[in-house]
Amino acid sequence: MRERPILFSGEMVRAILAGKKTQTRRLVNPQPVRTLPNTKAVGRLDLHRPSGWKWRDRVFAVEWSDFAESIKRYCPYGVAGDRLWVRECWRPEELTDGTDGIGFRADNSFAPIANTAEAAERWVAAAKNDHSIRWRPSIHMPRWASRINLDVTGVRLERLQDITTEDIAAEGMPIDYSVVELPYVLEHEQREAFRELWDGLNAKRCSWESNPFVWAVSFRRVVCEIQPKALAMENVPGMLSMTTPEGASVVDELCAILERGDFAEFEAMRRLLTGGDVRSVRRGATCTRKKRKKRDNRGHNEPAPQGDLFAKGGA
Repeated sequence: MRERPILFSGEMVRAILAGKKTQTRRLVNPQPVRTLPNTKAVGRLDLHRPSGWKWRDRVFAVEWSDFAESIKRYCPYGVAGDRLWVRECWRPEELTDGTDGIGFRADNSFAPIANTAEAAERWVAAAKNDHSIRWRPSIHMPRWASRINLDVTGVRLERLQDITTEDIAAEGMPIDYSVVELPYVLEHEQREAFRELWDGLNAKRCSWESNPFVWAVSFRRVVCEIQPKALAMENVPGMLSMTTPEGASVVDELCAILERGDFAEFEAMRRLLTGGDVRSVRRGATCTRKKRKKRDNRGHNEPAPQGDLFAKGGA
């Protein structure tokens, strides 16, 4: 998995944080070109090339489908499975209580830095010891200051105007179905809204009317980095005695995950889930593992001992 930076405006950052934006379109540079049939002399031979699609000197294909598939590996925003980290408008900030961190202009939020010497050195270098309130351009955001990570789920090459209504919604554009009732009117309104957004950012390079080739990148925000305000759990019967395929207690694994996410301390969360003595949970998990191991060693066709079939005292 490779990591790459990607810039987003404040409006698009807010859409990502709200879970409304899962796609982005970026210009292909340089643009693919349609080639004509030509013959080129190579030594004593004449090399004939049919018409097709070409991008730089790296990709050529006669059929569009083959060309669009071959060029995807050169997308500067990665391929499915890669990660993008978001650059946005930011600045180093210090709270009145002395807490150092990063301020984000998109939603006027603040995130404290890690409590390490390395993080402190980076923050001081970024602040330049003047604690300036000036916002920094997104292009200057370093990796350590980024708060949003996106996993790429798909990349495709297409014309800008090939965008659908569903794609416009995935771009973070709100769709209000109560405004109009006719589907074609709704689609026209949404395409006009996206056209205005695109031209506001890219009109000087490639306008909507020029219908350029774009990278259509689909992504999802990394869930483990979202800090929820509440955690809801279902009271599953027998959960306290459940074990994972590796034999570990399900309660232990859950508490470890919550601790790694800074949601709660391991022991405190464990006491909350069990509602009793932590040692009893450990004994229960150990007993469960021993019973499972005994059962697995028994074999599928071997009958169980009578002591396991009848209560103590026999029939």
